Amino acid sequence: TLEPTIALRLGADESPHPRLSSAGGSVEWHGYLVIFRGGNYRFQVRLRGQFSLSIGGKKVLDAQVKGDKPELKEGQACNIRLEYAQLTPKGRIQFGWKAPGKDEPQEKPGDPRAKIRISDILHMSSGLRIIAPQDPDYDAKGPYPDHLYYYTSTSNAFHYAATRPQQWPPNTVGRYRNTDPVLTNYLVRLGVEKRGENYHAFPQKALFDKIGVRNMVMETDPFGNFLTQGYELAPARDWARIANLYLQDGVWNGERILPEGYATFVSTLAPAWVADKRPTYGGLFWINGDSTFPAPRTMYYMAGVGGQNVLIDPTHDLVVVRLGHYKGAGPGGRALRKAVALLMEAVPAK
Repeated sequence: TLEPTIALRLGADESPHPRLSSAGGSVEWHGYLVIFRGGNYRFQVRLRGQFSLSIGGKKVLDAQVKGDKPELKEGQACNIRLEYAQLTPKGRIQFGWKAPGKDEPQEKPGDPRAKIRISDILHMSSGLRIIAPQDPDYDAKGPYPDHLYYYTSTSNAFHYAATRPQQWPPNTVGRYRNTDPVLTNYLVRLGVEKRGENYHAFPQKALFDKIGVRNMVMETDPFGNFLTQGYELAPARDWARIANLYLQDGVWNGERILPEGYATFVSTLAPAWVADKRPTYGGLFWINGDSTFPAPRTMYYMAGVGGQNVLIDPTHDLVVVRLGHYKGAGPGGRALRKAVALLMEAVPAK
């Protein structure tokens, strides 16, 4: 599996399956660990009940065996078996593992990156140094850009992003660099797991289920970290649901899902980008400040590879989604701009 977690939480008198009793019982998980990086792995568990963990037929963790760090070889597919017995009305187990070198980066005294705020990261204005194709001094001849490395490497994307050096003071220069959204995802994972919740189930339970998104596929790096700067696959209707959530100020069927004011934050120009005379970016959303589309400059949008876009126009209370193949980006983009112009004529402003 690529997901480094197993999680189960049952309330009083709650059964894990309609055919099973809620009075207690046991469960076994069987699977494989595919080892991308060799070395000593650390396994951890928090639970109510009893458990036993075996890797490759060897018991490495239970009530008697604690703290064993088995050495696993790169490229190996290790059989994993976890046994859990529920002994109380409320059952719970959360199990995970960390690969070698996956310890959290530690802040050092005097580190200038300590001044980076969450808003700076969301604004793509952290000032962290990487090579990205949209940098003014980018050289396509090399070296290979870190911006793309986040997609193609077998490393821990979160660890890599959190160890990039500072290039500029935060909130002074805006640059489209994948380090910032990767760090945003890192913060989400730290927060979700600190609360004892299942990180990989969190997007579906906390957001998608509430707005009817049923077919979103969010891919990860080899360490199970969501790569939401890209690698999200969904039909147009699901993208439209997410866009309508923003159009409705983060409220869905009367329930506030996004924090109050967050939709305004992401659709407002980032100060560092304005200072750089590029009024095109807000909070992880592009903004139509340079009239890329023939629509109001207050329109904001998601922009994916191949000219795929999700446009949000508060002035006309309108959402437009365009999906397509990468090789059709040029003609697809031109057709989209023509379509937007027609929509502006056909749909009255609020």
